[in-house]
Amino acid sequence: QPEPAAQPEPAAQPEPAAQPEPAAQPEFVAEPEAELEAAGTAPAPLAAPVPPPAEPPAEPQPSAEPQPPAEDTAAVREMLFALAEEHFGDDAPDELDSVRWMLANQAGKPTAGPAGRQVIRSARSIMDGEPAKARAMLELVVLYGDPAEVAAAYDDIGDVHAYVEDDMDAALAAYRAGAAVDDPASLAPLRSLMGALLEVEDYDGVAETAQRAVTSGDPETVFAGYWLWGDARRHGGDSDAAVRLYRHAIDAADGGDDPAAARVRIDLARALRDRDRRDEASAELERALRSDEPDVRLPAGNLLGAWAFEDGDLEAAAEAFGRAAAVDAEDERVAELAEMAAKNVIVVANKAFSEGVHRIAVRALALAARAGYPEDALRMAGKRAAECAGSGDRDAAMLYVEGAAAFLDDPGPDLQIQLADLYVSAGLPERARAAYERLADHPDAEIRLVATGRLVPLLREAAETERLAPSADRTAEQPLDPSAQALLGSVLGMLRSEQGDEEGALRTLRAAAETGAPAALFALGQELVEQGRMDEARDVLARIPEDSRVGRRTLVVLGNTHHDSDPARARDLYLRALDGPGEPDAHAESNARMYLGSLGKQARDWPEALRWYQRVIDAGDEQAALAAAHLGELAYWLGDRGSAIRFYELTLATGTTQADLVGEAAYRLGELRHADGDLAEARAHLQRAADSGDESFAAEARALLSKLRAT
Repeated sequence: QPEPAAQPEPAAQPEPAAQPEPAAQPEFVAEPEAELEAAGTAPAPLAAPVPPPAEPPAEPQPSAEPQPPAEDTAAVREMLFALAEEHFGDDAPDELDSVRWMLANQAGKPTAGPAGRQVIRSARSIMDGEPAKARAMLELVVLYGDPAEVAAAYDDIGDVHAYVEDDMDAALAAYRAGAAVDDPASLAPLRSLMGALLEVEDYDGVAETAQRAVTSGDPETVFAGYWLWGDARRHGGDSDAAVRLYRHAIDAADGGDDPAAARVRIDLARALRDRDRRDEASAELERALRSDEPDVRLPAGNLLGAWAFEDGDLEAAAEAFGRAAAVDAEDERVAELAEMAAKNVIVVANKAFSEGVHRIAVRALALAARAGYPEDALRMAGKRAAECAGSGDRDAAMLYVEGAAAFLDDPGPDLQIQLADLYVSAGLPERARAAYERLADHPDAEIRLVATGRLVPLLREAAETERLAPSADRTAEQPLDPSAQALLGSVLGMLRSEQGDEEGALRTLRAAAETGAPAALFALGQELVEQGRMDEARDVLARIPEDSRVGRRTLVVLGNTHHDSDPARARDLYLRALDGPGEPDAHAESNARMYLGSLGKQARDWPEALRWYQRVIDAGDEQAALAAAHLGELAYWLGDRGSAIRFYELTLATGTTQADLVGEAAYRLGELRHADGDLAEARAHLQRAADSGDESFAAEARALLSKLRAT
């Protein structure tokens, strides 16, 4: 039959480009530079629209005779052998000979159909494990069976070749043979033939075969014919014809109400997008999203989100990905698509943040939280709140914090702690403190323990650590596992130390350390170092395994105990902290490099000091400004004016607001520029030093400024 009459359409457009690369990527992946996850966004694969089912296709149902109920496959095979044994006795042939004997004896009889179907069932049961044997059994059905069973056997032979043996030429030959059988059952291999032709990109072959399919009168075959014919035209570059054919397929599926029509709508949307008919394409995906089938809604949602992202509509992209991520999927493959959609929501959030559209970023994070990823959304919100607060945009920081508070209707205590952490990130310690103090009285001792630990640095900063003691003591009275008890004892010990009770602190910390928990031993060792009891501190710290969670920090603290008295020993310990077997610890490794640089500085060894301090600077570490200042000072001591200027300027360029670093760097630069005769530059630096708030260098800067004004 000729193709449906063409309607005038705009000139063909090329396939849309691959997904854009957003400025940022989801937190659960890596850092900013990733692109959208691609599921549902690329052109459909060159294959049948409905992949081969896990179970073999349904049996043929010829109308000439009633069908017996399906029998257990193992029972069928046992029956075949029983028949052979009964006929041949001890000289019974092998299984294939038995099948041949049975089919040959049933050929042309009313029982030929049931016999053929029994063999087909038996072959399907071994198709994956013994494909050659299954194919041989099916070939016997082709030789002796009735037409309906012959067509079904050819269809299964094609499946063995295509999906098990990966021999598409042989598969095509089998499907063609089955489609040529003069029986209604030939429509099944005809449908398989169209899918296989699409797989091998024989688009003209698909069109030719589809013309028979759409005139077959069988609804399933008519639907498949139009759908695959549309795929062939789209992949062949004729999107106009694809649009028409997909619409015919939808009409064939009960006027578009059948669930199968929703799958076609996704391909129709792609074809419309190819023609730059974007609104129509999005409308088709919206209709697909109303499907009850998760494996339809997820690709539709991902594709709609990707197109909105490509078009720069971040709000629509977030909503589409959010709808897809919220789909409840039990199938593993479909669940992976839902996870992909959630990651794409985070990508949109990152992109919106990078463009300063914080309202959309917060909405995207809320969608990710409601789709089942609240921890990741909260972590990202905290990061963004901290970045906004750090850049001085307090309103944006609050937007992320307040938005995060509404991510879930009834957050549990663990999420409440994470929300309080966000207040800290946004520069709102008073709100964080209120939340932690409320949770420090929680009925659950473990929650109290975590909240108490979070409160320590906030109350330390406010010089109010005594307020923690009642809650911590109450928690200590509750049954906890040994590791939690050790941690709590360490917290109590630190609190007593903060309150000036050194002996009480040591008693508490020693009791906690009796558990042997590395964290408790570490807390005791640190307290002993702070109290100047170095020998005992070394003994305690030496008990901590290097491969423990605090192993690298322990090596750094041990190195400190030898830093002045035995630099070589200290250096060895710092190096082990960098290369040892313990868990990676960025804080410990940064401190180790700083102390290695300090040893080089003490020895006036410029190359050694430069080696370690430069690594801290290159890593963008929070101690980069301090490392640069140390190098500036060492260069100043060594009379290397160029390096001194370079590293003091770098100190200020890091944006540090630490008064002593700003004061020293600005004063030294003013002093050096004054010596060079650059009075304007000298005055600017000296004024900055005078305003730094660091009185030692501020006073010297004011004195030098007075001299400059007098000249």
